[in-house]
This record gives sequence, structure tokens and C-alpha cells, in this order.
Amino acid sequence: MRYVTTRSNDITYSWLHALNDTRAEDGGFFVPGETIRFSPEEIAAFGMKNPNQALAEILNLLFDGELTRWDIDFAVGRYPVRLSSMVRRIAIAEGWHNVDWEFKRTVRDLSGLVRGSRDSSLPVGDWFEIAVRIGVLFGVFGELMRDGIAQPGKTVDLVVPSGNLRAVMAGWYARSWGLPIGDIIICCNENNNLWNLIRHGELRTNLAVKETLTPECDHCIPEDLERLVHACGDSLEVFRFLEAAEEGRGYYPEELTLEKLQKGIYVSVVGQNRVASTIPTIHNNHGYVLGPYSALCYAGLTDYRSSTGSGNYALMISDRGALRDDRLVAREMGIAVSTLHNML
Repeated sequence: MRYVTTRSNDITYSWLHALNDTRAEDGGFFVPGETIRFSPEEIAAFGMKNPNQALAEILNLLFDGELTRWDIDFAVGRYPVRLSSMVRRIAIAEGWHNVDWEFKRTVRDLSGLVRGSRDSSLPVGDWFEIAVRIGVLFGVFGELMRDGIAQPGKTVDLVVPSGNLRAVMAGWYARSWGLPIGDIIICCNENNNLWNLIRHGELRTNLAVKETLTPECDHCIPEDLERLVHACGDSLEVFRFLEAAEEGRGYYPEELTLEKLQKGIYVSVVGQNRVASTIPTIHNNHGYVLGPYSALCYAGLTDYRSSTGSGNYALMISDRGALRDDRLVAREMGIAVSTLHNML
């Protein structure tokens, strides 16, 4: 796989650059320089594969490797991401089954595997995280296809938090490659600048950031937004966005870019009081313990369904276990932190 950047197609880069660096010499993010498209038959075949095999095949495609499912098993365990049914017609992909209770640990460990080194402490580019997320989606959707929930022509909506948009971009690429993903539902807290962009075609680049219960989503301009602008427009559109951000003025995407931004993407805005109240509500009603980011996603999905009338099956992405935010979760559930640890 060769790579270009969000700012230029003139120079191509090897997968090593995309693995090790976040930005290229021109300041742009790495993006695939080749078109990828799986046929319906190839997509259906993922329903017969072990999730780690699917992850290995995606990483091999993007980083010219020869990994097997057993390599992935050895590096991050047989079930680094577990699919759980939370409530009716909602599944949650738990990406935090490791010693850190966080998906970032899995990304670091896999970076060492792709490098052929056990040293996972070296810096890794953010495209590698997106690539791992894409591979995880192919594995999870394989499980959903085995269960008859998803298949070519029968989509499942994807629910992710805002903040950085790597999970969004993983869904965007996976969908464009043929995975049966329906709408991508991005859930924001009170820092809802992305909602203004998608809904009204305006991004204010100089807004003050509010502190909330979900600080990783506390951004005026979401990380990786440049990639999304590029995916929906081109390099010229990226420079229009960058100039607006540098000058602290509003960014107004071109009409065609905005149409592509709005197609298959929905943004929900959820206040932190509702995030807090969702945690005990879900536990009391369904016995599932949500962390604040997963609670943000659940509430945002509820709003999406109320607004659109959709009854489509949905997959929520959960990158942090509830114990990563144990004090907050225990407080909202009205229990001691030690009780929460014993419960989980």
C-alpha cells in the first residue's frame, strides 16, 4: 500500500511512514493512495472468519504484512474486542479488554507486532490507529453477519464519540470499502462545533472550549477533521479549511463537500447532566455499567432514533472500560469505588 496526504497527491509514501509518523513533510495526514473496494462476496466471507483473522488481513493489506490470527492472538489476546448485546437492537464493541482498560493499549501492542518488535513504546502514527479500528470493524461485522444482523445490503449504524475523529474515519473508510455500515452517528458533548458544521455548514474555529465529564471530546476543532474534510472534498478544500482555522474565522465547506459530509453522518449533542444520569439508568434497567463516553454514545443514539424514527440495529464503539473513570461512574451510581471494582 502506498500513501499520499490530505494536502497533496504529488508524492507517495511507504507504509513505514504511515506507521511511524502522524504527519508527512507537507504537514498533511497520511491517507491511502490506492482505491480499495471489497466485493459483496468478499464482504460476506468475513462472516466466516475469526475476528482476529479479519484484523490481521486488514493490517496486512495496509502495511504489506504477513500476519496471521495467531500473531494477533499472541500480541493482544484472543478477544481484544468483545461484542456484547447491551439492550434491544444495540450491541457494544468493547475495545478495552486489556490491563489498561483502554483501546489505546491494544493499538500500542499491535504497533510492535507490525514492526516486528516487542517494543510497543515507540511513537506510532494516528493512521495506524485508524487502520486497527478498520480491522476491528471488519472482525466485529463478521460476527454480526454470522448472527444474521448485518450482511451486504443490510446495514448496521455505527455510534462513536467525538473528540478525535479516528473512530469516525475508520467507519468512513470501512463503509466506502464495502462494509455494511449505515449511518455514522457522532456524539458530542456541549462542545458541539461539529454539529454546526454537519447540520448548518459552518465551523467556528475560535470558540472557547467548555470542560465536561468527557474531556477527550472537549475540542473546538475535532482532531482528524482534516481527514474528514479531505474524504468529502479534496486537497483544495483542506486548504480552505486550514486557512479559516489559522485566521480564526468561520469555515464554510463548498456545497458538494457539505453534501458528502451530511450523507450518512448524523451528529448528536448530549449535555453532561444527561451523560451522568444515563449511567445509573442503564445499570438499573439493563444491568450494564457504562463509562461516561459510552453513556454519551447511548444518549446520542437515542436522540438519533427519536429524530429520524430509525429502528436500525446499532453498534456502539466503547474504547474505555468503566474502571478507567471509576470515581465518576461510582459517584453517579451512588456506590463506593471499591464496590464498583468488585462488581466489574
